[in-house]
Amino acid sequence: GTGLSNNPRGLAYFSDTIGSNKYLYTVDGTTLKYLSGSTWTGVTNSGSVTFDSSAQINFTQAKGAMYVMDGTNAIAKVASGGSGGTLSRNGHAPKAKFSIFYNGRHYAAGVDGQPNRLYISKSSDASEFTVTTGGTQPQPDNSNDADSGGPNVPGATAFSADATGNLANAQVVDINKFDGDKITGLAKFQDVLVIFKERSIFQLTLDSTGLPVITAVS
Repeated sequence: GTGLSNNPRGLAYFSDTIGSNKYLYTVDGTTLKYLSGSTWTGVTNSGSVTFDSSAQINFTQAKGAMYVMDGTNAIAKVASGGSGGTLSRNGHAPKAKFSIFYNGRHYAAGVDGQPNRLYISKSSDASEFTVTTGGTQPQPDNSNDADSGGPNVPGATAFSADATGNLANAQVVDINKFDGDKITGLAKFQDVLVIFKERSIFQLTLDSTGLPVITAVS
């Protein structure tokens, strides 16, 4: 198609079952575009959302929406409606590099400042990764990490009013924190979530109450 001014970065297929649409996406420079016929066209943008001009772009479809990550800005969301969907960024998410949809929730990682941390969305909203201040650390709240002193959710600018400690709300889990071995990828195998680090592999399952259980694979 025509309409691209730069080399395309990232490629995603969005099956918008809510709006009965199917879209092909890429990022052109700093702009998310979809293929409309034979022309790449900017997606309807509800908040002047842009992406880093050189970062790798990754996509994940979750709960009827498409999520776009560049590792520099908070995760962006493309919802049904508009031309090619409607792009927005609510600020309730980390600046993750990649994510995956597993067991009804959106899991994100690859966050500069919290390289060992896995972020888990609310069970009801795949775009909500934060809670208000309080509760036992680690929490995805607007306070600083108890160990490193850095933000608990780098990239987030807004925090939900949900009470901390409720398992239906956003959660985080640290995978061997401070072992010098950052999370590099996520995958699903059978009924487990596989967490890849530079020199180790872990798997995540959920116990009967919904809490994550982490086990070393290698």
